[in-house]
Amino acid sequence: MRARPLTVALAHGSVSGGVVDPQLSDAVSKVGSVLESLGHNVFERPQARDDVFVDAFVKMFSSLAGTKPIPEEYEHLLRPIVQHLRVQASEVPSGDLAAAIGIVQAWARRWSLDYADADLVVTPTVTKPPLAIGELRNDEDPATELIDMVAFTGNTVVANATGFPSISLPLGWTEDGVPLGVMISAKWGCDAELLSAAAMLEAEMPWKDRYRFDRATVL
Repeated sequence: MRARPLTVALAHGSVSGGVVDPQLSDAVSKVGSVLESLGHNVFERPQARDDVFVDAFVKMFSSLAGTKPIPEEYEHLLRPIVQHLRVQASEVPSGDLAAAIGIVQAWARRWSLDYADADLVVTPTVTKPPLAIGELRNDEDPATELIDMVAFTGNTVVANATGFPSISLPLGWTEDGVPLGVMISAKWGCDAELLSAAAMLEAEMPWKDRYRFDRATVL
């Protein structure tokens, strides 16, 4: 029995405010075209930037880093970015943290309503093609590193905030053969629908033979 047609929203842009590389936008559009060719209903609804939400999420994230019990004599062994997060956490009053949690929860609810008419939401996973390991690292200025990390990670915080099932798939490629992630999110409890769509896309846009390295040598 053929599955019912899905309603799919293409959400170009990034909630983090990071500028999305055109290659990633193109990858999202191609996914939309493939799903449409398979009989699904596809429309566009941009992912809006929201600095208030992102700031609140970073405050929560920093507080999580600060909750880890680490003996004082070992603090210096942490990477500067982690030390920075822990310092930030120690400076956030409990009232401010509670307010940040409320902002994130309210935003998650609003986002779910904005896309309530979609079974799936397709976005760029991050805002740029994959970077070299350590390229964002800035031990001399971890505050700037955090800003750059937030801009780069793009829409991954949407899944963190909403709790919606999400999956990132290599459905775009640079000219050099580097995979580009496209994130697909479904609604609560619709994991099967999400995995079914992922399987459809893998069948139509296979990637297992496109990697440049010998996968058999990767542990």
